[in-house]
Amino acid sequence: MYFGAGAYGVEAAARRYFSKSAADLTLAEAATLAGIVQQPVAFDPLRNPELSQKRRNVVLKRMADQGYVSQDDAQRASAIPMASTLRPNNVANGCTTSYAPFFCDYVLQTIRTDPTFGDTSEVREAFLRRGGYTIRTTLDSKAQAGAFTAVTETIPITDESKRAAAISMVQPGTGNILAMAQNRLWGTSGVGRTTYNYNVDRSYNGTIGMQAGSTFKIFTLAAALEAGISPLEPIRSPSPNTFEGFVNCETGASFGPVTVRNSTGAGTFGMAQGTAYSVNTYFMALEERTGLCRPAEIAESMGVFRGSGEPLLRVPSFTLGTMEVTPLAMANAYATFAAHGMHCQPRVILEIRDRDNKSIPVPPEKCQQVVEPNIADTVTALLTGVIDGPIQGRTGGAMSLPDRPAAGKTGTTNESAAVWFCGFTPDIAAAVWVGDPRGGFGYPMKDVTVNGKYYSQVFGGTLPGPIWQQAMESALAGTLPTDFILTADYGLRPARGLTSLPGLIEVETGGDVFTFDNSNADGLDPNAPDPIDSDPAAPIEPVPEVDPVPVAPVVPTPTPVPPVVPTPSPTG
Repeated sequence: MYFGAGAYGVEAAARRYFSKSAADLTLAEAATLAGIVQQPVAFDPLRNPELSQKRRNVVLKRMADQGYVSQDDAQRASAIPMASTLRPNNVANGCTTSYAPFFCDYVLQTIRTDPTFGDTSEVREAFLRRGGYTIRTTLDSKAQAGAFTAVTETIPITDESKRAAAISMVQPGTGNILAMAQNRLWGTSGVGRTTYNYNVDRSYNGTIGMQAGSTFKIFTLAAALEAGISPLEPIRSPSPNTFEGFVNCETGASFGPVTVRNSTGAGTFGMAQGTAYSVNTYFMALEERTGLCRPAEIAESMGVFRGSGEPLLRVPSFTLGTMEVTPLAMANAYATFAAHGMHCQPRVILEIRDRDNKSIPVPPEKCQQVVEPNIADTVTALLTGVIDGPIQGRTGGAMSLPDRPAAGKTGTTNESAAVWFCGFTPDIAAAVWVGDPRGGFGYPMKDVTVNGKYYSQVFGGTLPGPIWQQAMESALAGTLPTDFILTADYGLRPARGLTSLPGLIEVETGGDVFTFDNSNADGLDPNAPDPIDSDPAAPIEPVPEVDPVPVAPVVPTPTPVPPVVPTPSPTG
């Protein structure tokens, strides 16, 4: 329950206004707090002592009228000037003062939505209002500090561009959320402040999501491998290319011709090169053979849905990442590949104890094998070749970690409306989005100055990639490197340290010449009709922002740390 002045819960309010425990409050002080809750801002005694005193005295009269206190005691308490009772103290309390405010809010939203805490929203809200809980979360303070530093150093909180960055970090094999940061402060007004969590979907106080670009190609890879398509098979991938074989996977109706061009090059490729260069027409050819249902089914089995909560669309542009999704969903999906195809639902609460130190049930760890290990491991082996290995010009080469192997994928949507980097080591998966909350197509990552540097166009490897790299290095600092132990098919292995890979095509076939082309990042031919019916220009954050419902009592997070003050390669 909110008591104004950033205080949530009666104990925090007592310490905030009177510098004492709620158990030691006088009658006048207790009545003051009781009066505040009707209008926490208006009756805040620090802001409006006279109005708060009048409200306090109304409470005292009602207490006396109903027999809770004597008339004499009520009159004596009413005669005490409000100013003489106040001993204000700045108490760290609530998500507003947490060093991980958006993670903290996600904890609260989890309690508000998970049936573990009650069958209805009213019951769950009452659970929160009771307060007095000690909540142990999955937050890793080192990872959180590093993530916040990475996003705010790359795009400062008050940067004139108003561009935003968000990162979620997840532990493979558990679903534990280790960090959740964005280059915004928690607040309802002011430059660089928001109460919307860019990392999560709308049902968790988040957004409608952002188009994911080529980071979605991993789901097509998995579907193709399941279908028996060899990663060593050369596939001609010109730019542009028109595909006429796509059909509705439920009705069999044809989508008609779909024309796509490449953002990074054209030629003939196997899977390793097609993935490392993020060749759109290569992946469209794969998707045409797998059909539209299975790639989307794999993504949803890994917890990826649209930020609105709706299912993913089964459309030809699926593999190009035209679905609006969230960083947490993508980090969790990449963690599933890191865990050999074992998907674990994102988890944030490990333990709750009440004021009597009694344990309260929390959501259990929920893990399920959704892709066979050999399929997941083959995808991982291919993704390691995006960051490390012998493929020259790979889109993620600049994101190589200094002391350990990693796997990842860049993502750049049409017109750079949103840019991404998703990747993982065996220990941590992370997804980074960069864009504009006002709407990516209205405010694209093109012709923009960010943190004092001008960019004609931003790609997945330009800003999101370095954020990912810096955050991963911070989170993994002081730990021993872990190698990928894979059961990949077709002789594929982690690419780090290799000088050759199976299936690399030395000479292009079919008369194509491999060339880089970044004039239209990651997308459909600008002259062709869009194969999906959507509103990509919609802002992910309502404008202007409305005042949110006050955040409930603070959720303690482990091991507090001091607040952190706040070169590109072409990508697909």
